[in-house]
Amino acid sequence: MANFKFFLGNIFKNLDKILYLDCDLVVLTSLKELFSENIDNYYLAGADNIGHYFLYKDRGYFVSSFYINSGVMLINLDLWRKDNLAEKFITIKEKNINNFIFVDQDVINLCCENKIKPLDLSWNMHTGFFKNISFHPRKNDIKKAISNPKIIH
Repeated sequence: MANFKFFLGNIFKNLDKILYLDCDLVVLTSLKELFSENIDNYYLAGADNIGHYFLYKDRGYFVSSFYINSGVMLINLDLWRKDNLAEKFITIKEKNINNFIFVDQDVINLCCENKIKPLDLSWNMHTGFFKNISFHPRKNDIKKAISNPKIIH
């Protein structure tokens, strides 16, 4: 079911932009601000998945400085269709299935890597934000998100 995300542009042909939200979220504010983000030059906007650095560190594969969690994505469907991303997503998945931990999320990050607009962490806060983050390189951003959460995942 997670791969459903790959085909949003094909399914919602009459929409240019969509807000994708996983079902396990608590939304604490209006989504109007998020939906109004300008993503004209991006495939999508998403918040950094702060734990990805450690998951892939020893695997020697796909360690990017910015890696979104695909549970909250503002998607430019028009650009997805124009650049035929659904097909590219499937090709990347098939070629790399044994290297991925979170298949749909890894595929989206790898395929869209240079065309993802970063969102503030408060738009996709994980329970891991409340653990000991003193060692994390983004600890100040995490503390800021904790003080004003918009979506908890």
